[in-house]
Amino acid sequence: MKKMYKNYMILQKAGILFLILFGAAKGLQAQVHDYTFSQSTGTFNSIAASGDLAYDGTSPSINDSLWVNVAIPFTFKFSGVDYTSAFVNFNGGVTFGEPDYGTSLISRSTPYNGGAIAVMNKDLWRVFYTTGDLTAGSNVITNVASFKGIEIGKKLNTTTGIYGGQKVTAFDEAAGTITMSSPTSINLTGARIEYYTGKVFTSTEGTAPNRVFVIEWIGYNDYFAPFPGNNYLNFQLRLAETSNTVSIVYGPYYQLSTEARTSQVGLRGAESNDFNNRYGDDWNNTSAGTTNTAAVFRDNVIFPESGLTFTWTPPVPVLSTVETAGTKGGVRTYPNPFTDILNISNVHEIRSVSVTDAAGRLVKTIDAPSSTLHLEELKPGLYVVVLNMKDGSKQSIKAIKK
Repeated sequence: MKKMYKNYMILQKAGILFLILFGAAKGLQAQVHDYTFSQSTGTFNSIAASGDLAYDGTSPSINDSLWVNVAIPFTFKFSGVDYTSAFVNFNGGVTFGEPDYGTSLISRSTPYNGGAIAVMNKDLWRVFYTTGDLTAGSNVITNVASFKGIEIGKKLNTTTGIYGGQKVTAFDEAAGTITMSSPTSINLTGARIEYYTGKVFTSTEGTAPNRVFVIEWIGYNDYFAPFPGNNYLNFQLRLAETSNTVSIVYGPYYQLSTEARTSQVGLRGAESNDFNNRYGDDWNNTSAGTTNTAAVFRDNVIFPESGLTFTWTPPVPVLSTVETAGTKGGVRTYPNPFTDILNISNVHEIRSVSVTDAAGRLVKTIDAPSSTLHLEELKPGLYVVVLNMKDGSKQSIKAIKK
């Protein structure tokens, strides 16, 4: 009998080890085509006023062959690999593992060292242009059509009647005027007025282990959009800690050009056949792309409404036996996965419980919890149950609702 029990224990331990290794292997094999897509509409909250300026848009080059490496303040897992930094390109995308300023990140034919996220990926540039009237001997431009991204001190690009080095010293939207640092020498109606507007900001929202790293592009324009029609684009990428979800949020959209154009939107893994992208001509009703070249159409009428959010959620990892038990610091949560009720042991040590979803959003808070948590209203999926202990510490446990 003792021998049989010993053999049983050996097999049980081997089974536990197998489950743990199997779960780890599944994580390593994760591919972006396994991510689940969802969409919602909320509020676009720009970080331009409070975020860190990663790029100020005043490079001498007005084209897009640039990128900036930004640090992610936590470990973010993308396609099964951990990253603490990302390369932001100026064509509306991000890459992991290596920089790429391409205009078609998802359909790149060569493999990536990591992968890519296309937010509004196409040939963009960081210049906004409008029109106005020039009068010889005057430094005031009149009848200015638009003031998107205008700032005092901003340098005007060299165009007919506007010479290198002239800067904006004042502007008045109500009067339709821009005052330059020096006068023009010609009379010209409908002169082309250009200045840099494209900027990139970053910010971190929330607290560990549910922080969200935000990258925002603001003031970008389609490259060589037909004059005088052009765009002023604003959009964000949001990377969630712990859940590792990827979210794209579109902001206010300004477009004069009637020209049709398409943008790649979605995820790309290391290989060209690993993608998870969107396709269509209705931003509120896109379809999953069937090829890595699929794109979403837009013009001056068809475009994403402010607050439209696309989210990709990685597959729920296979729980190891330790995670199934849900034990942290002497406190045990069970069963895991659960249906509607999650039980907690040693509840006398817990001050409150916070539950966040896979996108890092707080979905439920329970003060002075009992040993039985009623979570019937939660949708099936992966959640992080944060136990706020009476001694001031926090314990986080992954739990799956069936």
